[in-house]
Amino acid sequence: MVKQNQAQLRTHNTSLVLETILSDQPISRAELARVTFLNKVTVSEIVKELIDNNLIEEIGMGESSGGRRPTMLKQNKNAGIAIAVNLAPETLTILATWLDGSPADRERSISYSQSRENIIPMLIELITDLIKSLPVCLSCQDGADERDKSKSVVPLVGIGVAIHGNVYRDEILFTPHYDLAHLDICKGLRDHFHCPVHLGNEANYSALGEQGARKISDDSLVLSIHSGIGAGIIRNGQLDVGSHGYAGEVGHTVVVPDGMPCPCGNRGCIEQYASDWAMRNLYRRLSANPNATLRDLIEGIKEKKAPAMTCAIQFTQYMTILVNNLVRTLDPETIIINGRMTAAIPELVQTISSNQFCKLSEPALIEASKLGDPAILYGCIYESVRYFYGTSRINFHFFR
Repeated sequence: MVKQNQAQLRTHNTSLVLETILSDQPISRAELARVTFLNKVTVSEIVKELIDNNLIEEIGMGESSGGRRPTMLKQNKNAGIAIAVNLAPETLTILATWLDGSPADRERSISYSQSRENIIPMLIELITDLIKSLPVCLSCQDGADERDKSKSVVPLVGIGVAIHGNVYRDEILFTPHYDLAHLDICKGLRDHFHCPVHLGNEANYSALGEQGARKISDDSLVLSIHSGIGAGIIRNGQLDVGSHGYAGEVGHTVVVPDGMPCPCGNRGCIEQYASDWAMRNLYRRLSANPNATLRDLIEGIKEKKAPAMTCAIQFTQYMTILVNNLVRTLDPETIIINGRMTAAIPELVQTISSNQFCKLSEPALIEASKLGDPAILYGCIYESVRYFYGTSRINFHFFR
């Protein structure tokens, strides 16, 4: 029991030191000891172990505070590759990054119309093509003798896949806009690539992406507006998915009694009135153009065309209701809105923010996402890298 407790303490201390380096890099051993309240011997032993495992590296001398100049430490970003997939209805986006979030290859996006049976083979093919284009070889690759000898070999630390639907403990429970429920994507990819695979809701990953890329409040809410509307909830610095994984399914809150039918089974859900797809469909009806796209709607709003402005008014009205209800219910410090309309037209967020009049609590800071759609991909990366390091949270130094 004593040895077990000592091992647990060592694991905790190692995680604490590594998490501090990731957060405050570059940092010296002395500063690590001061910040973590660990003694210098323990810190030195853990740092040596992390260097030996290629997770951190020494980068030279820092500024002196009166004595010898300290040796500074930072994350070894090239110690592995993480891959992210945003599997949205109709479109798929994929990205590979180093451990600090910096891209290892360009982001790729395709349109697809695959059946349920072909989703996993499609993912395997796309990820395999991406791996072949990387500047390194991955240790998960088959055929070690056929690897490019000019490339170094690093691990694939994980693959994260964002699903536009409800996901809990890597199981897809419900997808309103495509047929993926209970499809075992994790097993299919894990068996092929021999690495950890993480599956999550796109709104939750959007929240993790925002948290990893920039300093947001430890009590934040990220609204993701795409084919539906979801919320990633950050409480006390950690993602809160609820008891059964359904926390944040705010798109299925009813705003119109006996309103339009929703795939969830309810009628009048807000995502039938304010999601990207709802706005696009409304604009198609109002403009009498059945082929109009969301981009057409955005351009129409910028040009103040009547059908587009009607859509903009409906969007801000319903989003004002949703944001007001979320502030009253969850009391977040910050609400970040991540959607293509709000990214292209910041005035929409300003309108939503200015329409919050309730005096019952302090107003939340309401702002547009600075990352946009890539926040979902970086949330996937966040999950894989955090799991690889064994830490509770990370910061992508690439963005800092």
